[in-house]
Amino acid sequence: MTPPWRYLIPNGMTFLVNVLALASLYIAYAHQDRRAAILLLAAGALDACDGVVARKLEAQSRFGNIYDSMSDLLAFGVAPALSLFFLDLLHPLVTGFYILAIQLRLTRYSAAPESETAGSYFRGLASPDAVYMGILFGLIPYSNFNYGFSAVALFAIYPGKLWPKGLRIPKLIVAALTMWAFLAI
Repeated sequence: MTPPWRYLIPNGMTFLVNVLALASLYIAYAHQDRRAAILLLAAGALDACDGVVARKLEAQSRFGNIYDSMSDLLAFGVAPALSLFFLDLLHPLVTGFYILAIQLRLTRYSAAPESETAGSYFRGLASPDAVYMGILFGLIPYSNFNYGFSAVALFAIYPGKLWPKGLRIPKLIVAALTMWAFLAI
């Protein structure tokens, strides 16, 4: 049996992801966009590690899986969308649409059988990747964040219809995009 203290480490990391996401909201509300972005990137990097740590410590649990999904909703749905809204970069309807799309994506992931979620690949668009893709699409010339986050929300809602059948995205891409975005700031 796994000692109870082992569960505290990965769940504590997930808790810190939530703290960073909430802090980024406060900072974005104060119009400090660079600092808010750094906190969200730090949340993404920490989120990429909590599951790895849980597996290494043999501290995986149903609670940890659900807690991580709820944390992802905050860190990769609510916090980035509201931060961009606070900075007047995202329309209120796009903000709500994106948050609801990420919620649906995470619910579908949490409800999927373990055989579909285990391994080193995501099926469809992972919520951390959605944030980074939305920002990248928003930075394309003659575009804006409203277009980028609307497109990404559609990808998140209908990955089976919009993604080629069987397309699998390595989970390491999430960590790589996080580091690339952090270095770009």
